[in-house]
Amino acid sequence: MTTGNVDSVPAGADWCPPGRAVTVAGIAIRCGAFWFGPGDEPSTVDPYLQVDGRSPDWGATTVTDLRYDRLSPSARAAYLVWLASGRRAPEAPTVWPELYLWGLERRMIVDGDDDPTLLAEVRAIGAVYGRSPAVAALVARLSALDRSAGAPALDPMAAGPPAELAVEIGRRALAREPVTAEWALAWAWYHPELPRQDAASRVPELFASLWRHRFGERYPQGLPVPTRRRRLVLDYVPDNPSLPRPVDRTIADASDVVTHPQPSATLAEITDAVERELQPFARWATRHPDRVSGIAAAALLPELLLAESPAGAAAAPLIEWAVQNSSETAPVVVSGRELTALWTAGVADGRLDQADSVALAQILERRGIGIEPDVRFGGRPIPPDGPVVLFRTGAAAAAAPSSSYVLAAVTSELCLAVAAADGSVDDAEAGLLADRLDRIEDLTVAERARLAAHRRLVGAKAIDLDEVAVRTRDLNEEARRELAVAVTDVAMVDGRVDEAERRTVVAVYRLLGVDVAEAEARLSGPSTTDVPEVEVSPTGQVDPGASPDRPQEPGASRAAGMPRLVALDQERLARTQSSNADVRALLGAIFAEDEDEEEDEAEEAPAPEPSPSSEETVGGLDRRHSALLFELAEAGVWTRPELERACSLLAVLPDGALDVVNEAAFDIVGDPVIELKDGGAVAVDREVLEEMRV
Repeated sequence: MTTGNVDSVPAGADWCPPGRAVTVAGIAIRCGAFWFGPGDEPSTVDPYLQVDGRSPDWGATTVTDLRYDRLSPSARAAYLVWLASGRRAPEAPTVWPELYLWGLERRMIVDGDDDPTLLAEVRAIGAVYGRSPAVAALVARLSALDRSAGAPALDPMAAGPPAELAVEIGRRALAREPVTAEWALAWAWYHPELPRQDAASRVPELFASLWRHRFGERYPQGLPVPTRRRRLVLDYVPDNPSLPRPVDRTIADASDVVTHPQPSATLAEITDAVERELQPFARWATRHPDRVSGIAAAALLPELLLAESPAGAAAAPLIEWAVQNSSETAPVVVSGRELTALWTAGVADGRLDQADSVALAQILERRGIGIEPDVRFGGRPIPPDGPVVLFRTGAAAAAAPSSSYVLAAVTSELCLAVAAADGSVDDAEAGLLADRLDRIEDLTVAERARLAAHRRLVGAKAIDLDEVAVRTRDLNEEARRELAVAVTDVAMVDGRVDEAERRTVVAVYRLLGVDVAEAEARLSGPSTTDVPEVEVSPTGQVDPGASPDRPQEPGASRAAGMPRLVALDQERLARTQSSNADVRALLGAIFAEDEDEEEDEAEEAPAPEPSPSSEETVGGLDRRHSALLFELAEAGVWTRPELERACSLLAVLPDGALDVVNEAAFDIVGDPVIELKDGGAVAVDREVLEEMRV
C-alpha cells in the first residue's frame, strides 16, 4: 500500500478542467474534468488518501458507501485506473461512472459551467454505461441542458415541460426569435395547463403531423412570444447526495414564459382544432387497430394526412374508378358488384355492412361524388348484386338528411309506387310528380342533386315499402296528410284508378298512419290534384293552359319547421315541362311486386305506436335508444330486418341509432356495446352494457 503522491496540482484548485493532467499515487490522469483535492464533494479525488495499487478492487466488491474518501484503498486504486484509462472501459462496474457523473452534475448545475466538452463527456459515458438505470437517468437529465439539441421528443408518459423546452422557449422570447413549429408542438404537448386529449393519446404521430400543418398555416414565420420580467428558474433534483434537493438554477438568458397566457391561448386553439379534426379517426382507430392502414380508414383520416398514408393509397383505385364512371351533368347507374369489388377485394361474398357503406360514401363525398343508396339517408348497404347511382354533389354536400329531403325522397318513392301500380306511368302522372318535388322548399342544391340520383335508383329497382316506412317515421302528421293527398292525386291524375292503384294507395295510407277511409273517400270523389289542365302531345311536350284557382288542400296547414308546399306559378310549370321526359326516363320496372304480396301488405294491421319497453335509461341515452339497447340485449342477436323492425317501432333510424348507442358506450367504457355480425346481424356485448349501467 502506498500513500497518495500529488504532482502538478495548482495550489488551492479543486476543479481540474478538461485536458489538465495530474498524477495520483503514480497513476497519471491526463484528461482532467474531475474534482481534485480534499472536500465534501463525493467524487473529489483526495490525493492525500491511501491507494493500494498492488491489489485493485476491479469489481468494486468492497464499495459500501459511494464516496471517494470512504472507498477502500484497493477500490480507490481501481477508480483512479478507470479515470486514467479515459473513462470508457465497458467492463468496469457502473458505480465508477455514477460517482464521476455526480462531480459533473455539481460542476454543470451548481457552478453553471456551460463548457460543451462536459456535456459531450456526459453523453459518451451514457453510451457506454447506459445499462445502469442510475447512470441513464442522470445522463438524460444532464443532456437536457444541451441547447444545441432539437425539440424534445413527444413522450406520452412524461408529465410537465422538460427543462430544455422551458429554456429554449424562454431564450427565444428574450431574444425576440419566433418559436418554430417543432418547438411549438413540444410546448403544446408538455404545457402544464393543456391536458392531452383523445387524438393526442391514441394517435400521437398523426396528431403531431396535423398539428405542424395547422401551426404552419397560421404562423409560417413562427410564433412570436412576449417576454416577462422574471428570468427562468429551474428546479433541478440532483442525484449527487451532497447537493440540496432541489437546486434552484436561474437561467440568465431565458424568460419564464411557458405558462404565459397569450401564447398559451394560441397553442390551446390549435390543439383543440386538431383534436376536433382528428378525433373521429382516433376513436375509430382505437376500435379497429387492424384496419388503420386499410381503405376504410380513408373515410375519417383528415385530408392533409390522407395523401401520404397507406389508407390513401388503398382508396386511390376506388376514387379513380368513381371519377371515371360519374358525370358532371347527370346521375349515372353503375354496377354494384364492380363498385363493391374495389372495397372488398379478397372477401368471398363481396358484401358491405352498414359501417363500410358509410365509409365508402364518405370517401367518395370528399371528391365531390355522391352515391345512392346511402345508409346515412335511409338507404340499405351498397348491394353487390344491384344497381348503384353515382352523382356529383357540388361543394356543400350534406352528411345527413334534412326534413325537406326526407319528405322529398318519400314523396318520390310513394308517388312512383302508386303511378306504376297499373303497369305504366303516363305523362300526367310524371308531370304531377315532378311538380310535387319541385314545390318542396328548403332543399339545397346538393340535396336536389341527391334527390335526382335517388329517383334514378328508384327507377332501376323495385320499391321496398318496408324500407320507405322507416323514413316516414321522421314526418309529422301534417306532412303525412299532405303526402297522402299527393299519392291520391297521382292515382287520379290520369282520370282513372284501377284496382292495383287503389290497393297501393290504401297500403300507402296505412304506412303513413292516415285513416284508410279518407283514401276511399278521395278515390271515390272528384280529383284534388292542383295541377292545371294541360294538353300532352304525342311527343310528350306539355302545353300549359289556363290555371284555375285551386282550393286549399286538405292538410295544407303545417307545423312550424316542416317543409312547405308553395303555390304553383307559370315559371315553375315551365320547369315542370322539362322534367316530365326525365321523370319518365327514370321509371321502368318500379313496383315489382306480385298481386299476392300487394294483398298481403294491404291487409296488414297499422304499425303500433312506438312504445319503448322500459322507462330505464343507461349511459346518458334517451328513453328510445335505451329501450332499443335493452330489447336487443334481451333478444341476444337480431338480424338486419329484426333491427329495422325494432327501430321502426321506436321511431329511430337503424344506422343512426347504432352510432348513437355505440358512441355513448365508447365514451363511458372505451368499447362499442353493439357489435356488427356477418350478414348485418347485431348483438350486445353484455360486459360493456353492465359497465355502462354502473
